[in-house]
Amino acid sequence: MLSTVLQTVKSLGAVLEAARFRRCRFEARGTELKNPVELLRRLVQNQRAWRLTITGVILIPIILVLPHARSLVVRNAVTTAYLFSLQAPISGYIEDIGVVAGSVSRASIPLVTIQNDRVDGSRVARLEVLEGRAEKEVTQLRAQLESVRALAATRRLEYESNVASVKQDLVSQLQTVKDRSAARSAALREAQGNRERARRMFRNDLLSPSDVEAAEAAYERALSDYSANELERIRLAGRLEEIEQGVFQVEMPEGVLMTRQATQDLDLEVLGLERQLERSEAEWQATSAETEAAREALRKRAGAEILLPAGKTVWKVHATAGTWVVEGSKLLTFVDCSNLMVDIAVDDATLELIQPDDEIRLRQFGSFKYRTASVILVRGSAGLEDAPALAAEVESRGARKGQVLARLEPLDLADAPRASCGIGRTAYAEFEDLNLFEILILPLFR
Repeated sequence: MLSTVLQTVKSLGAVLEAARFRRCRFEARGTELKNPVELLRRLVQNQRAWRLTITGVILIPIILVLPHARSLVVRNAVTTAYLFSLQAPISGYIEDIGVVAGSVSRASIPLVTIQNDRVDGSRVARLEVLEGRAEKEVTQLRAQLESVRALAATRRLEYESNVASVKQDLVSQLQTVKDRSAARSAALREAQGNRERARRMFRNDLLSPSDVEAAEAAYERALSDYSANELERIRLAGRLEEIEQGVFQVEMPEGVLMTRQATQDLDLEVLGLERQLERSEAEWQATSAETEAAREALRKRAGAEILLPAGKTVWKVHATAGTWVVEGSKLLTFVDCSNLMVDIAVDDATLELIQPDDEIRLRQFGSFKYRTASVILVRGSAGLEDAPALAAEVESRGARKGQVLARLEPLDLADAPRASCGIGRTAYAEFEDLNLFEILILPLFR
């Protein structure tokens, strides 16, 4: 194009030089051509000059208008993404802002740090005192419980030792009674035999009545001794059985009864201390949990670090380091460059022809590369007031221009340029399933 312009300028220069030369020749001949009609007639007669003049008249306006011709291309779309805002979780001073517009967030790297030294920490202090007192009480109860358990174990050993001694004594007595029982039984049999013999001899007049009475008395004494021995054996066996079952009679040694009573009292005390310890431990745990929650709440109110998932692009920073912000204030806005879309302005009369998943050919203004996009949302013009915020929207949408959002595929704009991901670049979008008649002419009749 530039070479054509230069050639045209050179041709016009040649024509003017030829005209000047002819004029000099005419003046030399003494002929003056002052009539413009004559000049035009001579120019027409020169075919080369005439063609060059016509070419210049046509090309010069085109050359002058050409730089502005691109502005006549219809741009009905703009590259965009959903705009998310990050708000202050607490009130306080902004201590540090580690990002600027265009920065990309990284994992575990805080974007904004807020500190608040006006937070009241009296509740945490009070809970810490209560927690310390509850811990001390639990420690004391545990020591007391261990001491009482040790004493109860000692008393139980003493009781078991006393019971074992009593049992051993009863076993010895019972064995003695059993041994004596054989002798008593033999004596009884002997006395019974003597009585029978005395009775026979008395009937045969061999013994006097006094001898028979003596034999009867001896039998009665032997029987009495045998019965008494058997009763003692039964009594001792019963006492031994009662001791085995934990039942003690009044004639038991005082030490056994006292140690048993002391053991029972200590066992009851252990149970009481265990219940009291459980209540104290529960109270201590509740106080500790409440204290920890209060500390966490105080920590969150006293300071906060604002983080973002890795890969998010900061769109705009609304806060300044060193200033005081109120909880809920907007700190910054960001976009997700991995989810770029195209905002397309479409007449409401044409929206019914567009369906989700329809394919779109897209060419960004200033680029010769066509990209593909897929429709994800169709919304009429009356529903745009409450629509989610976009980082960029179509300018001059018009009174009845609806909105079509399409996701860019493939996402080859995520890093070009990195600061904005290409958001805001205007584009021309073509719906592959719609023709020019449906888009431009058909809405006139709806």
